[in-house]
Amino acid sequence: LVALKLFGPIRFVTAAAPGYLEKRGRPAHPRDLLSHNCIRAYCEGETIYDRWEFEEKGKEFEVHVRGNLILNDTLTMIDAAVEGAGVIYTMADAISGQVQSGGLEVILKPYSSSSTGFYLYYPNPSKVLPRLRAFIDHLKSARKQIAMG
Repeated sequence: LVALKLFGPIRFVTAAAPGYLEKRGRPAHPRDLLSHNCIRAYCEGETIYDRWEFEEKGKEFEVHVRGNLILNDTLTMIDAAVEGAGVIYTMADAISGQVQSGGLEVILKPYSSSSTGFYLYYPNPSKVLPRLRAFIDHLKSARKQIAMG
């Protein structure tokens, strides 16, 4: 089995609009999110992502968050957070523009977690079908283009 790293690692952050934080207060620890309105993600298959992952002293832990807004689109979730609807948990790169413009503020930075990234796993290269080989080559090429900017 061969692993092709597509991208990563991915850093996850928690953020909210400055106005929301002024009204509701700034959480000092991820457990403080239990008293905040958290914007949760929904994916097909009835999965609601309401267990947010954090790290403390090298150990991972989860907080089971609650809120009155569940959305199935990352951009809509980001827009809702910018409008002050609540706290969002997402990939740092997804909100970099909103953070730079002041629309969102990253909170709980010492507790941010990361994933190793995304990989494509495929069988021994000598046994790969031509269509899969073309797809793998395309991914490698795209990855190089992204790295070069």
